[in-house]
Amino acid sequence: IYILFYNPYFLLIMRGYIDKIRKRYADFSVEFTKGTHALRAFEDRYIQALRRRMDMATFLHVEMTVVEDLIKTEKEKLIKAANREIKTKEKQEEKKDFADRVIEENRRRIAKYPPIHIHKHASEDVERLYGTLSAISSQFWADIESFIRKSYPSAINNPRRRLEERILALCDTMHGGLPTRVSRYKSLFDWKAPDSPEIVKEERKVLLDAAFFLYDLTDVFAEMLNSPNLEPWEHESVEKMRRYVHTVIEDFRMREFRSLRQ
Repeated sequence: IYILFYNPYFLLIMRGYIDKIRKRYADFSVEFTKGTHALRAFEDRYIQALRRRMDMATFLHVEMTVVEDLIKTEKEKLIKAANREIKTKEKQEEKKDFADRVIEENRRRIAKYPPIHIHKHASEDVERLYGTLSAISSQFWADIESFIRKSYPSAINNPRRRLEERILALCDTMHGGLPTRVSRYKSLFDWKAPDSPEIVKEERKVLLDAAFFLYDLTDVFAEMLNSPNLEPWEHESVEKMRRYVHTVIEDFRMREFRSLRQ
């Protein structure tokens, strides 16, 4: 081996092999931003191999295998990271697609309800829900009030006054304006961005107030359906109104709001 080691031809081959290894370590450092630690470690091992008169052919073969394994490992890491990123983006797209489908389904469900115009940036849910409340007030309130009077002859536990006050706040548009309850919501758009926390919070509050009123109304309907003071045709009218209000609650996805009532 020593004869080979000092053979000029052998030394030329080994020098070319060493240059290849150095280049691969340099590629490794640059491509994967690993610094020069691996290259310097190789140089230290190379010097030790010379001092110990190791079999250079075996040493360099092992070193080439080591650096190629390092490069292979880092490439596999990059591939795995890229695959994770692709999967993450795919999941995000799936979530976005699902959210878009839910939004579109919600729009389809509430498209049949009459809106009131509040503001160009106002939520469609709010405009159509309060438009529906106004329709309930104008179309049903006279009958509801009449049935309440018959169902609750006594002023004790009579819900008429309580419902009437809320009807005025939530539904009254007799003067061509907006219900009192959405006036602050509308005014916030004059000085706040549409996605500001204040508008988001107020939007939720006006939706909650409408939902609470509808749930209270369905409770009154349920009590009137058990009233012996109403005629069968009146019970039938109450049941139709109850079903309509229940459908509104379902279409506007307000079921979870019921548990929030105090």
